[in-house]
Amino acid sequence: MYVVDRGNRRIRKITPAGVVSTLAGDGQEGNQDGAGNQASFSMELSYVAVDKNTGDVYVADSANHSIRKITSSGVVSTHVNMTGQTAPVGLAWESSTSKLFFSGGHGLFRISKSGGSAGLISGDSNPDYRDMTPLPSARYHTVGSCFMTSTFKGKTGLFIFVVDRGNKRIRLVDITQGFVNSLVGSGVDGYKDGLALQSRMDGEVGGVLVVGDTLYFVDYSNHRIRRVEFD
Repeated sequence: MYVVDRGNRRIRKITPAGVVSTLAGDGQEGNQDGAGNQASFSMELSYVAVDKNTGDVYVADSANHSIRKITSSGVVSTHVNMTGQTAPVGLAWESSTSKLFFSGGHGLFRISKSGGSAGLISGDSNPDYRDMTPLPSARYHTVGSCFMTSTFKGKTGLFIFVVDRGNKRIRLVDITQGFVNSLVGSGVDGYKDGLALQSRMDGEVGGVLVVGDTLYFVDYSNHRIRRVEFD
């Protein structure tokens, strides 16, 4: 397990035996590549994604407008520099095609393993809300984390769950079918359990995790971990 220790500006590693170590980061604010504690990150570290084939860890270094790559031995390099572009927040790695997806700004982006320029696949440059629509015409407000899975509700494909903070919703982006729809949240700020699309959440939703047909998310300001079960 890898943990973003934002306040300490480090990426930590936790083994199955519970041993904690620092994979990379010197604890200082910066943007320096290098091995282990020779590297530095910004205070706005967001989320990580792991390439299970190589063990490489990708980190959304939001304030530095970059995606950083950390090898299993702790060597840090800048995978993509997006200065002047959308800052990355959430990350998801798709191993079969070696594609890295990231959420940020008002949309969802895709980039190849070798780097290069990021391509917008869903969303726009302006905050909005448009649902039940093909990927290019969907609109988001301010997106946060994302999570990817290959199976959901009895279907097989490529599914990305995107936290749309500004719209107080969690959106399902079906990459295979090319369609976007809201899964959780009514769009109203607050706290309310109940049917998924009638529920309320705070705009500061953190990480999201999907296990089988059950979705979990961190509702920061409501000080809760929420669970949504889909039949």
